[in-house]
Amino acid sequence: MKGTYQVVLPQVTQQGGQGGGNSNNYINVSAKADSVFEQIRIIAKKISRTLFFPHIQVIIFSEELLSNPYILQNTLDVYIRDHEMRRNIRLFVSEKNAEAVLNQSAKPENLPAQYIDMLAEHPPKNAHMVEAARIGDVQEKIISKRSFVLPILKLTKQGIQMEGAALFRGKDNKYVGMLNGEQTMGMNYLIGKKFGGFFTIRKKNQLITYEIHKLQCNIKVFTKDTMQPEFDVHLSLEGTLAELHFSNRKQLINEKNLEKEISKEIKKHIQKSIKLIQKKYKVDVLELGEVYKRHNYKEWKKISKNWDQGKNYFSDAQVNVNVHVHSIIEHSGSSLPKRVK
Repeated sequence: MKGTYQVVLPQVTQQGGQGGGNSNNYINVSAKADSVFEQIRIIAKKISRTLFFPHIQVIIFSEELLSNPYILQNTLDVYIRDHEMRRNIRLFVSEKNAEAVLNQSAKPENLPAQYIDMLAEHPPKNAHMVEAARIGDVQEKIISKRSFVLPILKLTKQGIQMEGAALFRGKDNKYVGMLNGEQTMGMNYLIGKKFGGFFTIRKKNQLITYEIHKLQCNIKVFTKDTMQPEFDVHLSLEGTLAELHFSNRKQLINEKNLEKEISKEIKKHIQKSIKLIQKKYKVDVLELGEVYKRHNYKEWKKISKNWDQGKNYFSDAQVNVNVHVHSIIEHSGSSLPKRVK
C-alpha cells in the first residue's frame, strides 16, 4: 500500500502564505508499506521535519484500494486510535490515482489539500456533490455496519473537480460503485442534509433553470409485511427562477405548469437513483433502514441482519417508494414577463 503525504514548506508560513517565484509551496513525500504507521516511520527517513498530524485536513483514497473489504476501516485505524489525530478530518475517494490529485494545480489556493478542503464546503450550491464525511462520522457508520457514501474527486484539464458519490457496503465497508452527478442529485433529494443546488428544464424552445433554496423530505414506512415494507416519500421544496431562455413570450410556460414540470423532473431523478441503488448496488445509502428502525424497532430486529446484506430485503423484497413532490416558486427574480404570472 502506497501513501503520499503533503507537507507545507516552512517559508510559506513565514511569508504569510505567499510562495516565492513559480515554485510549489509544498512537497509530496511517498512511502510503501503494509500499514499507515509503517509508512509514517519510513517517511521520517526522507524529510528533515516530522509529520504534524493535528494539521491533517483531508485523506484521499484511490478507488482501486477501497474495492477490497475492510481496507477502509483498517487504514483509518491509526487515524482514529492515535491521540494526535483530529476527528474532523474529511474523507474523499479519487476516481483514479489518489497521488495524482495531490499533484494537481490548486489555484487560487496555495495547497491542493487546502483547495480540496474548501471545495468540500460547496455541496449546498450544487446537488451533484455529496457532503464530505468526517472521519468520526464514518467510524460511527462502520461500527454500526451502516452503508454510507463519500464524495468523489476527479482530475480534469483545469485541475480537481468534486462530483458524484462513492457507495460503501455497511457489512464490510467495501466500495461497491459510484454514482455520477445526475444520479447523486436524485439521491441527495432523499438524504441531503445540507442541500441546495439547481436543475434545468429544457422544453421546446425554452430553457428554465430552477434554484432550490429549501427542501423538506418526510419519509413514512408501512410494515404490514415485515419483509416487504413500503416507503412513502413526501418531498416539498421552495426556490426561485434563476434563469429563463425563450424565443416567443406567448409560448412561455406559466407558473402552474412550471411547478408541474419541476415536480415531474425531480420525481424522475429520484426514481432513477433509487432503482440504481436498490437493484444494482444493493446498499441502503438512502437510510431507509433507519426510518424502518425508528418506526417499528421490534419488526426491524427481525430483518436487520438481512436488510442490505444476506437475503437483502432492501433490494429483493420489492421495496416500493411513492414520491409526491410539491414545489413552490418563492419568487421569480427581478425580471419576469407578464405571461408567467
